[in-house]
Amino acid sequence: MKKMISLLCAALCLAICLAGAGAEEETAEALYQQAETLAAEGDLEGVFALLEKAARMGYAPAQYVLGNCYYLGAGTAQDPEKAAAQYRMAAEQGYTQAQGMLGYLYMGGHGLEADPETALTYLRDAAEQGEPIAQYCLGLCYETGNCVEADAAQALAYYKLAAEQGFAEALNRIGMCYQYGVGIEVNMEEAVNYFQTSAEQGYPEAQFNLGSCYYRGEGVEKDWEKAAEWYRQALDAGYEPDETDQAQIQDVFGEDETP
Repeated sequence: MKKMISLLCAALCLAICLAGAGAEEETAEALYQQAETLAAEGDLEGVFALLEKAARMGYAPAQYVLGNCYYLGAGTAQDPEKAAAQYRMAAEQGYTQAQGMLGYLYMGGHGLEADPETALTYLRDAAEQGEPIAQYCLGLCYETGNCVEADAAQALAYYKLAAEQGFAEALNRIGMCYQYGVGIEVNMEEAVNYFQTSAEQGYPEAQFNLGSCYYRGEGVEKDWEKAAEWYRQALDAGYEPDETDQAQIQDVFGEDETP
């Protein structure tokens, strides 16, 4: 719940900054500012109601954040199809964040039929305008060879573009590139630096990766107390460990004290 509120507050603040002027848009912006206040108070249903009103005015920022509500299930039932519809309306007005999310949905077939070519079109358009979600997704495409020819160096370049804007997922992914030598030489000290920066933003995978570095003593001195601290934060934030992760957790906490 806290993560949903944080994401919506961030999206609302960004959308207000990017919003244009105009008589009707001023009314929509006022609704938006009210929604921001309610988001900070944790009233997600109230946020959703206000965003619906602003979105019906054709206000792209509201359509985008309303799409986030449907995608996350924040203040309403989770509905990827309705999320895609809201993102599409905002994207058709040139709203960059919506273009990035729509590309992501097309890539994975979330809420609409998967269409890699359309996904790449949206992602590239948004990435060229500096949208970090799109830059990150393109990095994944190039790293995995999904819809494009695999190119580790190109993947790393896109991750860095997103990371320069503080995008936590990209920071974590760069850490993994340094950890495994993807597009760059292995450097565990650098990996730890990126994991740390991402983890401090509350990204669960980075928190666990950082804990694992302390667990194994890679890039940092081995310290199981710090490993336990980061593992606990990751698990509290919703990280889902695999079998290997579970073994590390049990080593650190003991089977009877596993969080």
